[in-house]
Amino acid sequence: SMFVDDGVCDCCDGSDEPRGTCADTCSGRRPRVKSKNAKSLYEGPASSGAYQDPRRRGDRDQKARDFSREVASRRQQEQAGPRILFGISTVPRHKADYLTKTLSALLEGLPDDEGHPLYHKVKVLVMNGSPGNHEAFYRLKFGWTMSKKTASEKAKHYFTFAENPGHCKDLTPDLPDPDDLNNPTDRPGRQVRKQTCDLISLLEHEPSSYSHFVFLEDDFVACENALPIVDYLLRKVSGMNPDFLSIRFSFGMNGILLGKDALADLKAYLQRGISRLPPDLLYQEWLQVKREEEGRAEYLYRDVLLEHIGEVSSFARRPDRRKWPGCFEPLANAWSLPQIEKFDVRACGHSDISPCPVPTDPLRWNTSLEAA
Repeated sequence: SMFVDDGVCDCCDGSDEPRGTCADTCSGRRPRVKSKNAKSLYEGPASSGAYQDPRRRGDRDQKARDFSREVASRRQQEQAGPRILFGISTVPRHKADYLTKTLSALLEGLPDDEGHPLYHKVKVLVMNGSPGNHEAFYRLKFGWTMSKKTASEKAKHYFTFAENPGHCKDLTPDLPDPDDLNNPTDRPGRQVRKQTCDLISLLEHEPSSYSHFVFLEDDFVACENALPIVDYLLRKVSGMNPDFLSIRFSFGMNGILLGKDALADLKAYLQRGISRLPPDLLYQEWLQVKREEEGRAEYLYRDVLLEHIGEVSSFARRPDRRKWPGCFEPLANAWSLPQIEKFDVRACGHSDISPCPVPTDPLRWNTSLEAA
């Protein structure tokens, strides 16, 4: 070729001339390739101290702070131990507002201090069983959690207000209602079947982050220190029997604490029995089945921790009933509870829980509170 050995360095690597004649200048002519770690052709590698937009740096710092707070919050929650969700299914009453009293008592009994053991341990789910038709529910939801003038951080922290999605359906909608004054088989009417469906919906809404669930009715007011006592009961019974089935501290389908592992099984049992029995009687049947088949027990607290205030029933017709026990009166005085749910005074007179440790039980609520 005319360009080879002509004394002119045509190729940048000098290959067209004898070795040593031309310098290698190729490295200065190669196009620059953007490094994976470089932001642009005008910036060196990210570690070289090149210019960085301070806004982006600020965003990263904020994300780091947010992450640190989230980690700290999770640690607090883990240190708090088991987490309890109190679930309330509510319906409107004719010219009576029990829901406000019920929720106000719960809110008053819950701590304001983030450092309190119960602060990260308890949440309350309130589910409206009559969507679009429950004045007290909507007033509380807006006033406590939405209004700029009246909403409180405490209420927003503890309470969630939800509508019943209505997924549970009455399997026998055309079945005639029984006579409530003459119903020896306890066959549920239309309103009672709806009540069972409402409880099923409540269980279906239960979030996955809680280890225990408590049934509450919307016309039962928490007694003084009821929530710390429930926490004490959970710790005490878990220490006695980690495989316990439930803890009862009131009557009706109310004041019943269950471990999360039992909820799906109870929900299925309620679904199968909607047209056969009211929900509290289905629960009692389920208890008996669990005791016989699995050897699991319900534990009963000695005293009532939730007081019934509902003189106006959600049902149109109710027979006259005997007086219910009030706050810190013996749960054994609740005439509606069957023998399987009676506190055994003879065997456990020395204790505040039944079944109980024998022959002695040194752990009581008052001493536990001082040690907490």
